[in-house]
Amino acid sequence: MEKINTTNTNTVEDLKQQAFIALQQTGFNQISIEKIQKSKNYTILVKRSPEMVYSRIPQNLKIFQELGYTQAQIIHIAQHTPSVLLYNKDNIQNVFQYFSQLGITQDDTIKITTAIPHFLNKKNTEIDTYIDNFISKGFTKQDVINILKRHPIGITNTSQSLQSKIDFLNTLGMTKENITNILVDEPVLLNLSNNFLSKKINFLVKQGVDVNSLLQAPSKASKIIILSTDKITEKILFLNKIGIDLSKKDNFDFLTQNITILHSKYNILKNVNKHKKKLTPEEINLIKGREIYTKYGITASEALANSPYTNNPNETKNSINIKEDIER
Repeated sequence: MEKINTTNTNTVEDLKQQAFIALQQTGFNQISIEKIQKSKNYTILVKRSPEMVYSRIPQNLKIFQELGYTQAQIIHIAQHTPSVLLYNKDNIQNVFQYFSQLGITQDDTIKITTAIPHFLNKKNTEIDTYIDNFISKGFTKQDVINILKRHPIGITNTSQSLQSKIDFLNTLGMTKENITNILVDEPVLLNLSNNFLSKKINFLVKQGVDVNSLLQAPSKASKIIILSTDKITEKILFLNKIGIDLSKKDNFDFLTQNITILHSKYNILKNVNKHKKKLTPEEINLIKGREIYTKYGITASEALANSPYTNNPNETKNSINIKEDIER
């Protein structure tokens, strides 16, 4: 990525030409540049103050480079939110300084603002309002920072929507501590509707999962609830087939594992006990953990490579039938 030349010129046409050269040097193609030109803020501001618009583009591109954004990240944020190219440079730099004061590294700040470019134009007081909203609901400041780093849009929830989520989880029998833990572990839950979550939980109940016990283990519950219905369906079909009882809370770990890895572990046992149909409790525990690789002298990579796991047309049909349960 070439260094951006930000030398000022006196004419609007010169500034415009300099801005487009800067965009091209950064890696923007003609389609991307046209998208920026057609964006709402750009078209409004270029009429009011073309000098400001054309001078800020190379200036901000240079700032992004100096802050450590990659070329791909710069292009992404400008395409997602073209107005970032027109933000006041002091605002951009202030966000990095303020996040640093919160204990957020520069790399994490880049990741956060790449995901949500609008944060680059937020005032400290606006960010404080987001943080205070969560603290008033029982979260610690570090909880909010962890949410910000993992799912930035999550902290923008209004007081009303956050309280609604907490109330919903409370009706499921979750303690205040578990509610906090599950939302910090998987903050994407903050932006899933209560109706969607209710359907997902009802779906798990229908499949024999002990949801009451599951919700008392927030780290496991969060990983399972955010899975798509298709992935849950596929796992349940396979686990039922090999005799795993999902009504037992000790077996929740199976639902958090990748389906391909589960198949590869089962295939190890299948090859060892070719004529055996039912798994013993010891074998079930072996599939749950990683000890199976040591016991049978095989690496996880080798197990995956040797697994004959493929899509079964009959299981696909059953998956569709089970998936429909959650849509009703």
